[in-house]
Amino acid sequence: MEIKLLYFISPLIFNSLSLLIPTTTLGTSLLENPNLIQSAKSEQILEIAQNNADEIEMLSELIRDNPDDAYAYLQRGAIYAANEDYQKAIQDYNQSLTLDSNNAQAYNYRGTAYYWLENYQQALEDFNQALSLKPDVALLYYNRAYVRQKLGDKQGAIEDFKQGADISLKQGDTETYQKAMELIKDLEQ
Repeated sequence: MEIKLLYFISPLIFNSLSLLIPTTTLGTSLLENPNLIQSAKSEQILEIAQNNADEIEMLSELIRDNPDDAYAYLQRGAIYAANEDYQKAIQDYNQSLTLDSNNAQAYNYRGTAYYWLENYQQALEDFNQALSLKPDVALLYYNRAYVRQKLGDKQGAIEDFKQGADISLKQGDTETYQKAMELIKDLEQ
């Protein structure tokens, strides 16, 4: 069973959150603070998602006033993705990346949107790019592992799950490490 997540495909990372939207309400993004998942309260995240129409309008105004704000496009794209409007989300992620081509978070978000649109090859390219920018983020390896699995690259998926598991263990996330090891074991059978 797949759990549909917004910015991360991996159910390994899905501890207590059902949705992660990087807004100014939270202050930091997942890639800036990998421990955010463990510390965030799911009620706060869901409250943000429920206010997404207001958030879209606020971000649209911000973009009109400052069309070079890459983060505003990223956030608005995240809200579109939360509403499963992946095409609009991808348009905003594209604009964000045009303004800041070194944003691993934007590649991760766009890759996840492509994943849900079943455009696995494009998702793989985005996760590869995100990993070239942030090779120490377990989440990115897990996301790429799921894409590789969909593309039939079982060995590549195993390698990515192992890499993500190693990073999770180094960060003290033994729960995610154990779940990744179980997935690896299942794939190796």
